Amino acid sequence: MKNVTPIPNTLFDKYLPELKPSETHVLLTIFRQTVGWIDHRTGGRKQRDWITNSQFQRKTGLSDKTVTQAIDSLIERQLIKVTDEYENVLYSPAQRRGKVRLYYQPHLKKTVKNPLT
Repeated sequence: MKNVTPIPNTLFDKYLPELKPSETHVLLTIFRQTVGWIDHRTGGRKQRDWITNSQFQRKTGLSDKTVTQAIDSLIERQLIKVTDEYENVLYSPAQRRGKVRLYYQPHLKKTVKNPLT
């Protein structure tokens, strides 16, 4: 389906009641920027995307500090994964600091391969 961003029911059923609004905004932005797009090279949904803090701020209306705190919390909860351009997982703010590009992907306990089936 085009023009649809598939969100796993687990997000609504398990995590939504636990998340702060800022975490929800950032997580939904990551879903939109990844599985919300069809990769025209593969025909499948994008699994990760390069997203800057300024993009998060513009898309969520949150401050830089709030975006950073939400990202840290979502990583700690294992709801997102952040990698560099070589797909090395970056767990801490210190590991992410100074990187030219950070790639984000949803990382709920069950990987989203084709959530519409």
